[in-house]
Amino acid sequence: MDFNFIVTQLISGFTMATLLFLVASGLTLIFGVGNIFNFAH
Repeated sequence: MDFNFIVTQLISGFTMATLLFLVASGLTLIFGVGNIFNFAH
């Protein structure tokens, strides 16, 4: 495996982790601040 592939995969993984973090924190803010009952429980 070459160096470019490893760097590309690291950047891709970091980007996906950041996107998932933003979605999760946004949902937490929406349900937490809005006092909305989460029916998924």
